[in-house]
Amino acid sequence: MKRLKRFESGQAIILLAVAMIGLLGMLGLALDGGRLYWIQRDSQNAADAGAMSGARAACANQDIEAAVRKFVKLNGYEDGAAVGGDPNITHKVDVTYWHEDINDATYVKVVVTAAQRNTFLSVIGPEASYVTVEAIGKCALGLNNGNTLITGYSTQCENSVNISGDDIRVDQGNILSATDVKITSPGSTINGIIGYGIQPELSNNLTLNPATHNPVQISQDWIPELSNAPAKWENFLPGSKIATDAQVKGEYYFITGNIHRNPQDEPLPSGLYVINGNFMSNTPIQTTGPVTIVASGKITVNAASIDLEPYVFDSEVGPILLLSNAASNCGNDAISLSSSSATWSGAIIAPYGGISFSMSDNSGIGIIWGHHVNISGSHILIADPRESTIHTHYMQLVL
Repeated sequence: MKRLKRFESGQAIILLAVAMIGLLGMLGLALDGGRLYWIQRDSQNAADAGAMSGARAACANQDIEAAVRKFVKLNGYEDGAAVGGDPNITHKVDVTYWHEDINDATYVKVVVTAAQRNTFLSVIGPEASYVTVEAIGKCALGLNNGNTLITGYSTQCENSVNISGDDIRVDQGNILSATDVKITSPGSTINGIIGYGIQPELSNNLTLNPATHNPVQISQDWIPELSNAPAKWENFLPGSKIATDAQVKGEYYFITGNIHRNPQDEPLPSGLYVINGNFMSNTPIQTTGPVTIVASGKITVNAASIDLEPYVFDSEVGPILLLSNAASNCGNDAISLSSSSATWSGAIIAPYGGISFSMSDNSGIGIIWGHHVNISGSHILIADPRESTIHTHYMQLVL
């Protein structure tokens, strides 16, 4: 009888141990698996940013792989980086790119395999789990997709797009104006279609490519309107997807009041800055990485140099650099940039106001979209690589 009780007691201990293992497995799957799904979204953002940066580099004839790895690293994932100090658990970043002659496009594929050290699953299973995501960026030059680079949608301003100066080049993108386009720029080149609502005023020695059927009057259906704005103020407020993604990384800064940057100020940490007020800087904007500045008021930068890269990537718009929600009439601007040397990329947007550039030696890759647009200066290049990204081409979880 005593032997039977001891036998039953032994069985209970074995069953309890088996049950505990099962419970630990379920707990590990819930906690470690849930954390892995969060890492999936985070690593997908990194892959997207890398693919877009690689596509921009391809269009600018720059080092594609270096551009990809730079932005993937800035988003938290570096090839070979140890997780938790363990050299056996590392992230992996693979970069491949190729050119297809059939559509004259360069493709950049970024595959990020993100690792995490398991907490509970390691008790009964693997020490680490992995998620693999992929993004593809494309640089497609030419005019086949009708991409618009500079847009002025005002029907009240005499020139909703006004370009003046010398040696100004608008490359791989079209110009679209709800009214007329005025370009008084000797020795300048527009590699794109000029679309207008009213007959434009162009310099005699302006080079247009294509040379035929350019400029062209647009139909009423294609006249830009406020509702077509690529992005608006409310897209960046707390609770929005863009804001939430930045908050998760600790890189969302909501500031009430005007910001005035001074030379002695510390560099801005990389992230998204949403300012309920004006943003002003009379000195070069120092940053520790990519930034996106969104203001309810005006954005004014008057500095010797401008060197900015965008933090926010939107799946439809692409990278966004500056956005002002300020309203202005035809004689005033919501965004005003003045510099003797400028390098920037991303979208610059003023849904309710004008955008003014007064620069020399400017190199910008992105779109300019506003109520009205004024560009003046010399040695100015504004180009659009027109890349696109395929999000979450595939996802693989390994627990």
